[in-house]
Amino acid sequence: MLMERENLLSIFPFIALAVALHALVVARQFFGLMVFRDDPWAVPGGLFLFLAGFVTFVNIYTSFLRDRIHNWRHGNMDNFQFVSGIPAIGSVFVILGSLCFTQSPMIGTVLIALVIADTGGFFWFPLALFIDWYSGTED
Repeated sequence: MLMERENLLSIFPFIALAVALHALVVARQFFGLMVFRDDPWAVPGGLFLFLAGFVTFVNIYTSFLRDRIHNWRHGNMDNFQFVSGIPAIGSVFVILGSLCFTQSPMIGTVLIALVIADTGGFFWFPLALFIDWYSGTED
């Protein structure tokens, strides 16, 4: 059964929030919005970026690589069990990392790359909802 229009409209605020959070990350790094001038938070910011990168790698592995490796090793998809990635955590680490750094286009570029690559993040949530709605596979 396809998702009804009312149900789709009820999740619109969450979709808007997902897009707005990442727009804030970009605006903060590239345009200097809400940036503190001293830099005592560089080490925690680096830790958050490392954790975001790790979560992004796990999500890419579970989304695109794990099933192909299983098929290559076993020759078929028998006994393959789907495993979910780590949803939303990578996006939280990206946002926290952005808050720890001062204005830097280089850091902003890294953050955008992590946001785009993280298949379990807020950025991909609207796409996943649309695919479920369009294909009729939502639970």
